[in-house]
Parts: sequence; C-alpha cells; structure tokens
Amino acid sequence: LTLSEKLDFVLDMSPREGEQEPLDRLYKGVLDGLFPSYDTDPRIRERFRSVLGQILAFIKPVSVGTLRLIRQQSKVAASTHLPTSPGSTDEVHAILHVMGSLLSGVSDHDGDSPVRPLHSSFYELLTTRERAGKYFIDPSVEHGALALGLLRSMMLESSGLRFNICHLPSSFLRNKD
Repeated sequence: LTLSEKLDFVLDMSPREGEQEPLDRLYKGVLDGLFPSYDTDPRIRERFRSVLGQILAFIKPVSVGTLRLIRQQSKVAASTHLPTSPGSTDEVHAILHVMGSLLSGVSDHDGDSPVRPLHSSFYELLTTRERAGKYFIDPSVEHGALALGLLRSMMLESSGLRFNICHLPSSFLRNKD
C-alpha cells in the first residue's frame, strides 16, 4: 500500500460516534494487517493464542528470553517423545517481532526487556470474548503450561533448585553465624 492508502486505512478505523470501545476496531485492524493468514492458517492462530496467552497470564511481565525458556520446558514436559528442537522457540519470535506497535519489549535484541502490552486497553480487548472476537485469548488456559514449564525450569540439573544452592561450607550453621 502507498502511504496515502495506509493513512486512509487507519482513518477508516477511527472511532465512530456512540461506539463503546473506540480502540477495538483499530487494534483488530492492526492485528489483521500483522497476521493476514490468521483465519486460514491454524498454526498462526495457535501460536498467537499460545504466545500472547502466556504473556498475558503472567502477573509480572517477563522477557522474551524467559518466555522462550519456559515455553521450551513446558513443551519438553508435554511431549511424550523427544524434546522439541532448539529452533522451536522461534515461534515466539515469529509472533512477537511484528508486534512492536502493540507490545513493549519485543524489539529488544538481547531479549532482556519485559514484554507487555503498551496499553491496558489492548489486554482488555484480547481477554474479553465479546470484544476480541477471533482474537480472544483466555490466559487461564495457558496457566497450566506456564506452571509446568516453570516447575521443569526449577528442576534443571545445571541451574535449578538443589540442596545447598548457595554452596555454603556447612548447612548446619545458623543464619547469624
């Protein structure tokens, strides 16, 4: 599209008089533009719901790197076969790299910035079935996968929970000693 056509597209999504949630049409138009095959490709739909569902399910926002680790661990836990390939975390990038206009922290090349909606109205849209329509996300669906991934992360042999995690000389010493 030309710049003029893009402007016309955005202006056409402007709030209409009497509209209850004026940003909804704008958000949905942006999502339609970012994910044009959302309706026809079930992989895109599932990845979108899964990645954004996990982001929305966290009470405290997490970084892309943390999200990738947790997703990798939850997939390993859910798999009855072999663990997923290291490249499988690219599904996080596939969804988030285009969402800089709606989410903060997605353009951080180090992956250390927390990912969160730029505005609470985007969160409210996605988590309200009547308003979101096809983009509805139920964060509670992802809570189980998150819990499993977090537990598996804590059980990693190299960096997880273990006896004497602080490498104290003796576990028999009192705190004040």
